[in-house]
Amino acid sequence: MYDMDSKKKSALNNPALQKCLELIKESVQGEKNDELFYNYLISTAPTDEEKMIITSIRNDEIKHNKMFRAIYKYFTNKDITASEDETFQRPASYIDGIKTALFGELSAVERYRDIKKCLPLGTFRDMLFEIITDEIKHAIKYNYIFTLNKECVCAPVATSPVAETKPETKTKPETKPETKAKTETKAKPETKTKPETKAKPAETAPAAKAPAKEAQNDTMGKAGKHVTPIEMGAKPENIKVQPVELKGAKG
Repeated sequence: MYDMDSKKKSALNNPALQKCLELIKESVQGEKNDELFYNYLISTAPTDEEKMIITSIRNDEIKHNKMFRAIYKYFTNKDITASEDETFQRPASYIDGIKTALFGELSAVERYRDIKKCLPLGTFRDMLFEIITDEIKHAIKYNYIFTLNKECVCAPVATSPVAETKPETKTKPETKPETKAKTETKAKPETKTKPETKAKPAETAPAAKAPAKEAQNDTMGKAGKHVTPIEMGAKPENIKVQPVELKGAKG
């Protein structure tokens, strides 16, 4: 017993431990405000799952306050009294309360690390290690709840771009008639060229028919055949017989 009291007295003379005890006292004095804050989150949580998660976090915080009170009383032999100036400020919304709780857990981790450094080795540091790991776990759970409600947070932001893009979609059909008019004007010259291509065969047709009869006589002459007027369809009355000289001809 004497050794334990002497260790307490030597520890209390340490300025670092004095600062540690002040941090413990500040952490516990806001217990009433924390209770009201957790009750608000539980009552406004939209699902039973979220209510259970926040309830488990609240129960861990109650356990942490008991552990801090035990450490403080061990070194000072005094109890921590609740602050009478506590006022609860209701969050603007459920999701704002979740964000406040999330960053509150992260700041608590930093504060509890400073407390752990000032405590002597042994049971008290082990207690702080348990509290710190619980706070990290709480931050992860709050982040999960925030992710579940992310669509609700982004809904107001998503509506404004939609309203701005509506006029742009209305102007698109106005440009389409212009493109159609352009294609119509381009198609008109193509219809004019079609009659010109049809007139070309009409001009060449008479030229091909003219030499047809002469070609027949030429081909027959080339074959070496003597064509008489009778064979060509001439009448005998119209044939003139040329006289033949008979000088020197034998009887």
